[in-house]
Amino acid sequence: MTKRLALAMLALMTAGISSAQFYGNYDELPEIGSRRVSVSSTNSQIRIDQKLNTVIPDDITFTESTGKKVTTGELFSEKPTILLMVFFECAGVCTTELNSLTDAVKGINKEDVGDMYNIVVVSIDHSESADLAALKKQTYTGIYDRRGTDDGWRFVVGDEKNINSLAHAVGFKFYRDPANGQITHPAGLMVVSPQRRLTRYFLDAKYDSMPLLLALEDAKVDKVGERDNVSSWINCVNVDPLTGKRSLNIMKALRLGGILTLAGLVVSVVMMNRNSARKERKKTNSDNTEMTEE
Repeated sequence: MTKRLALAMLALMTAGISSAQFYGNYDELPEIGSRRVSVSSTNSQIRIDQKLNTVIPDDITFTESTGKKVTTGELFSEKPTILLMVFFECAGVCTTELNSLTDAVKGINKEDVGDMYNIVVVSIDHSESADLAALKKQTYTGIYDRRGTDDGWRFVVGDEKNINSLAHAVGFKFYRDPANGQITHPAGLMVVSPQRRLTRYFLDAKYDSMPLLLALEDAKVDKVGERDNVSSWINCVNVDPLTGKRSLNIMKALRLGGILTLAGLVVSVVMMNRNSARKERKKTNSDNTEMTEE
């Protein structure tokens, strides 16, 4: 039994490896979003550090889609706010995040954007303009399609200094290749209270309505939530920053496969020992019965 289980687990791991894809250096730059993907992201420590309970400074300046200057003190006040840091010309995971966020807030029926909460989408590309922010806003508020919500959903751009200041404040670590301006960044959003306090992180490119609503309700009363503890060893999926497509992470899959194999072997050994002990007891009982009869 142990041998059969071990062979089955080995076959499963081999199948996973054979179907895996690797993302990194591209021999030929893809047409869509190619100039936005860093080819040296492996050493750039791209991640989101969860700075729960940290208060965002109120003097970081951005430009709204209308061309109006606005500070973080104005962006994150009065209502809980969903903060998403992407860039507008990204055709990959940024689009996945924006689409997922739009679906999630459409699923919140009891509250519209701009009522109980706001959304702020910040471009991390300092070369992007307010006009481009306006186009993105028109696209996503159009998909959301609820009247009177435009003022609650803001798309902003900024210079490099202010973008980096906000990214540092919220723990958003992205990489911009100085040689060609290509950007690679993590996926995830933050929830900010009206006191500018970071109360919740969602470290993924896909978002659900109910967890978001609960996090917004907590933020409304300045309540800090728990960390988003996605297990690093069981998270075996990579997200391609160019396309948003998911693929197997080889090392994590091998690690997980090894753990499952070991667990399976342990269970098998335990079961074999139990069966052996059960047979031994039956044999002993049978021998005792025969001796009694004699």
